[in-house]
Amino acid sequence: MVKIPFFKPPPLEFDEIQYIEGLLEVILDSGQLTNGQFCRELEDMVKSIYNVKHVITVSSGTAGLWLVLKALKSKHVIMPSFTWKSLLEIIPERVTWLDIDPDSWLPQVTGREEGDTYIINLTFGNVDDYSEVVPEDKFLVYDGAHAFGSAIPDIGNATVFSLAATKPFTTCEGGLILTDDDQIAEKLVKLRDSCARMSEIHAVIGQVFLGKLGNILSQRARIWDYYRRYIPYKHQKILRSTSYSVYGFLADNREEIIERVKDKMEVKTYYEPLYRGLPNTEYVANRIICIPSYVGVDMVEVVKLCRGR
Repeated sequence: MVKIPFFKPPPLEFDEIQYIEGLLEVILDSGQLTNGQFCRELEDMVKSIYNVKHVITVSSGTAGLWLVLKALKSKHVIMPSFTWKSLLEIIPERVTWLDIDPDSWLPQVTGREEGDTYIINLTFGNVDDYSEVVPEDKFLVYDGAHAFGSAIPDIGNATVFSLAATKPFTTCEGGLILTDDDQIAEKLVKLRDSCARMSEIHAVIGQVFLGKLGNILSQRARIWDYYRRYIPYKHQKILRSTSYSVYGFLADNREEIIERVKDKMEVKTYYEPLYRGLPNTEYVANRIICIPSYVGVDMVEVVKLCRGR
């Protein structure tokens, strides 16, 4: 048996590959290798999907969050400890750490936290609306690293998507910033143009995968439904919508499962808490195990391995 990888990108059709190859030659001949026509086209496609005024392509999701914090001049952020480690490289020194809900794995917010900017991690694409709980005098930024494809009810002052290779919609590397604020958008474009441009070929690849997104999400939804029915552990509670980006469950015997499947299936344990001592964060981080859920995965075999059969 070949070891099941944690992720494989959705397969491209022959004509899709030919289309990308043909435009690669056009891009190289044009001399406009980054931040040009195809980036603008991708931005326009996403504007129509999410009905927002401004979409800004960037080099990565982390870069996008960094640019937003720079544009907002954030000095003290309020954010969950249960998130990706790269945020430690871009956030200011002053941080108020949030615990998470033990069922949805989303940040718990009272609105009374000290700081000027909330960074709300939409964990694995699970979304909720924080606009009513976050005070109007605070900035609200959604870290939607995994959330492209979710039905997002609110974008706050800005929402940032990652388009890295493991996401349901990918440009191989890259990210997107969404905002309805003209002044913030103007600042973001200037910052992006100076240090965080997306390449044109990445934008072309993104356009192709975006055209397949509906089919990708429907297939991943079918995989998730199968896992929920046949894996006997605690699953993430989905609130308003999800992008089906990362499938995880909580198991008290996590180490036993990992040891049992390690030679047959690649699994991951997201996230290592950025700050220790938050009870729900510790509970989830010590039990979570994330399993392959990509289009084409042998979901029956994955379930057998998780159940020890």
